[in-house]
Amino acid sequence: MIDISSIKINDTSISPSGLYRVTVNNRMAEGSYNLFVLKEGVNRTEGSLVRDALVNYLAAFSPVAPGPMNRIAVVK
Repeated sequence: MIDISSIKINDTSISPSGLYRVTVNNRMAEGSYNLFVLKEGVNRTEGSLVRDALVNYLAAFSPVAPGPMNRIAVVK
């Protein structure tokens, strides 16, 4: 169980009766992964697709350097 007072935004505890905007992917917003409470959200809007965000990021910041190549080790 999560203590509601431990959830903070800018070091301020959230209010159980407050309204907050959250961002999740469309699958989660529709209740997948047992997150049924997200379907109860009000003023729901749909943003860009993750694919579109990636395309826009690559267009703005290309070339993108690969991450560290030594982060996986083969253990025998």
